[in-house]
Amino acid sequence: IKLFTKALNLASHFNLTIEDSVKHPHSNTISYTLDQKLQKEAYRIEVNRNHIVVAAKTSAGFHNATQTLMQLLPAPIFKNSFSPGTKWIVPAVAISDHPRYEYRGLHLDVARHFLNKEEVMRVIDLMAMHKLNKLHWHLTDDEGWRIEIKSFPQLTDIGAWRGYQLPLAPTLGSGPEPYGGYYTQKDIKDIVTYASERNIDIIPEIDIPGHARAMIKALDHLLVDKDDHSNYQSVQSYNDNVLSACKEETYQVLNKIFAEVSQLFPGQLIHVGADEVPDGVWDIKESKHCRSLAEKEHLDSKQKFQNYFLRRVKDILASHNKTMAGWEELIDGGGFASKDVVAYIWQDIKNAKKVIDQGYKVVLTPASHLYFDLAYSPDPKEIGYYWAGYVDTKKAYDFNPDAISQKKSDATNDAIIGIQSAFWSETLRSRKDFDYKAFPRLTAMAEVAWTNPNLKDWHNFATRLNSHLSRLDQFGVIYRQPEWLPMKTKPSSKKTAH
Repeated sequence: IKLFTKALNLASHFNLTIEDSVKHPHSNTISYTLDQKLQKEAYRIEVNRNHIVVAAKTSAGFHNATQTLMQLLPAPIFKNSFSPGTKWIVPAVAISDHPRYEYRGLHLDVARHFLNKEEVMRVIDLMAMHKLNKLHWHLTDDEGWRIEIKSFPQLTDIGAWRGYQLPLAPTLGSGPEPYGGYYTQKDIKDIVTYASERNIDIIPEIDIPGHARAMIKALDHLLVDKDDHSNYQSVQSYNDNVLSACKEETYQVLNKIFAEVSQLFPGQLIHVGADEVPDGVWDIKESKHCRSLAEKEHLDSKQKFQNYFLRRVKDILASHNKTMAGWEELIDGGGFASKDVVAYIWQDIKNAKKVIDQGYKVVLTPASHLYFDLAYSPDPKEIGYYWAGYVDTKKAYDFNPDAISQKKSDATNDAIIGIQSAFWSETLRSRKDFDYKAFPRLTAMAEVAWTNPNLKDWHNFATRLNSHLSRLDQFGVIYRQPEWLPMKTKPSSKKTAH
């Protein structure tokens, strides 16, 4: 039944009749059939005068085939905005297709600016339309904690809200009134199910040991080491956003949190951040707990303290049958006996080669090409940051994963499990902002993640994009108008009689 869910979803668009089997396909039939010879996400589509045959081995393959079939049909199909009796003409084609990477992702930060349940589901729909299959969900950060943890209700009672005279002060334009929100565990389950039906796995991120200010403010009675007077400042200018690696209570709290997170998300990976831990933390001269731990575990640097912390967290996740993932700082300095953690490369694409050479799997998400919170151009009217440069649609399309190694090898290919774009939400305050920053760059990234590099062609993509934008119009996406296309005229809002 699960394999043919995609056929049922397609039928809902067409108001078609579903039959268990079609021995003799008649005119205007779409047949879904199993082909055990195909790869996991591969599919075939054959269109002739009488019928369409869709073949795949797995539910993921049928999903991918269905998305392609939808693209062969007129744009109004996407939103059922066609008239009864409408006839559709599908070009006669034979398609055999499969993705380059098994991991084709989008990172979504809801900690800085909150998206409600329906908005997240809309993002999932847009991902599915582009055959993206991994949602890296950034649920916690300094500015907000967004997931209900029943063991610690303070995390959402306190950590989910910013405002005047609240433990988390207003920031990033949120204003003096209480601002924020969180997802109940029922919300999480609904979203996970919704994503799964669209061939998308969700990888939750609980950002630690840095970027943990909301967590620390909510559970200060458990997480704050009052005897620790270490002096540090994070990139975001916080001096109180790093968990103590030296208090045993830290690991007790994390174990309870990850126990609940593991139950909510059925996927194998849990992302733990591990990025941007500032110098000056865990100073043995300023903390008796750290001094004691240093003597016991032979720790004499920030990096060794972090390695100790991450080994403890890895063991916690393993006890809940999960695998640890994190930003590339995760493996700085080594420290792992096994190489089963996954590192996300975000700073410099050249770092990927160093990480791969140490035996780790990687996901490529370089800021220089795939951070879509960056501005499109230096034009002051463009919203977004520029610390890693500017990223227009062509730059996203031109990203070349093979550039990490001059001598491309099978080992390097196997180590790169995929690529993803990143949406950090410091400057994304509305759906309109998200749409503008996402499209058409996300469309370009999706093609990079799917397509054999030998088949990539920017001019071909730019030409095809116009018809794809019509599909985005049907979703109400307010995308950035590509400068190489003529400006679209918006339909009049005035009602006219016919």
